[in-house]
Amino acid sequence: MMGMYFDTNATMTDILFHKWNTYSIGDAILASFLSLLFTVLFEGLKTLKSFVILMKKRAPLNDGQQRNTAAGEDGPNSSQTDLLISLRIPLSQNVRHWRIKFHIIESSLFVVSFFWGYLLMLLVMTYSVWLVVAVILGSGLGYFIFNPISQHLAWKYSAVKPKVKPPCCSGDLPETSGLHTQEPYGERSSLLEVRRNYNAISSSNQGV
Repeated sequence: MMGMYFDTNATMTDILFHKWNTYSIGDAILASFLSLLFTVLFEGLKTLKSFVILMKKRAPLNDGQQRNTAAGEDGPNSSQTDLLISLRIPLSQNVRHWRIKFHIIESSLFVVSFFWGYLLMLLVMTYSVWLVVAVILGSGLGYFIFNPISQHLAWKYSAVKPKVKPPCCSGDLPETSGLHTQEPYGERSSLLEVRRNYNAISSSNQGV
């Protein structure tokens, strides 16, 4: 029976399931590797769940706008889209089925994620340093792998996209960002030039 304190003993019995035992350091390393992989996949499951939630929250009007933008057509701006959504246009039968399908998938992933999280908790409650360290490293590795993917999906499938892509998806800022910073200086220089001309004309009139 496992103790209620952390230990480095390589001998473990009935870790999660019946007859999953370790009798040597090699067995403990194998169990740690499986626990690490189990935790990494749990992070991937959370990313998949977030993707399904994003797909479910996408409005049909926003989907049409994004298709028009991808085809090079001018779609309605964000204010027009919000206004049309606020009108609560009746959804077609296909859209209702589409939302029901994603709700079922989201619920299923929630159940799997709930059960998966409790299994990881039970791994930690074995008080084995081998398994606890494996779960911690697996959580960090899974976050390192799947967090950039989650950010990219959130930017790609969000209802209102930011004008600049997040740093994880693009190393350089778009060239258009420089135009916005240069516009105020261009306007200011033109105003200064007009004022100089006005002063020159005023001084010439005074001289006459």
